[in-house]
Amino acid sequence: MHTTRSDGHRTVRELGGEIWSELLKAIPEEKLDWRVKNEIVDVVMGVLARHVGDTIGNDDDLPVEPLKCEQT
Repeated sequence: MHTTRSDGHRTVRELGGEIWSELLKAIPEEKLDWRVKNEIVDVVMGVLARHVGDTIGNDDDLPVEPLKCEQT
């Protein structure tokens, strides 16, 4: 799940939803219980919230490849 906006603004909770969606696709429930996925997303959203207002960029020397985005 990826949302597209012209202003480039994303909320922490919106990104949390996107992370949740990616976890559901990437790791089957037999391997990682949904409650653990919830806890992971809560931790990630907490880290993102800590950096609200910052500009996030990719590292020039060791960039992270974005996951493929399914258009909805």
